[in-house]
Amino acid sequence: MAYCTKCGSVLEDNAKFCSSCGTVVSSDPPSSAKGFRLDDYTFRYKAEDISQNQTLSIFAYFSWFVLIPLLAAQNSPYARFHSNQGLVLAIFWTGWWVIAGIVSGIFRWVAFGWLELFVSTLMGILNLPFLILMILGIVNAASGKARELPVIGKIRILK
Repeated sequence: MAYCTKCGSVLEDNAKFCSSCGTVVSSDPPSSAKGFRLDDYTFRYKAEDISQNQTLSIFAYFSWFVLIPLLAAQNSPYARFHSNQGLVLAIFWTGWWVIAGIVSGIFRWVAFGWLELFVSTLMGILNLPFLILMILGIVNAASGKARELPVIGKIRILK
């Protein structure tokens, strides 16, 4: 669901003009946006929606707590954006834990001593990118921004 960048009214699909204020509708961000980032979609959401669901959207980045904003703010496009980002992160992070567990288990069974310790430590260190993505998402949600996470942010599960 899209909103007018001038008045915040809900726009009909494929609308060329806002039915409330007559502003030309564009899928591009405002060109006058100072410091605009290509991964920033904040302009698509109403300020009221952002302020009402900002705190709730933070939960989306705590792994499977993503269900909290998904269920509690079903009609909020802003919370849905962050829920999608958090869900993608949770899926990738869970997949990583499965892979890391299998690899660590194999080395625990096959190798003993320093090699097992090295592999387990390496698997733990390779969790850092997920932690960094989680922190970025929390900061974005808490600051009222709708920015995609690096690498995985373009993946859309929730519409």
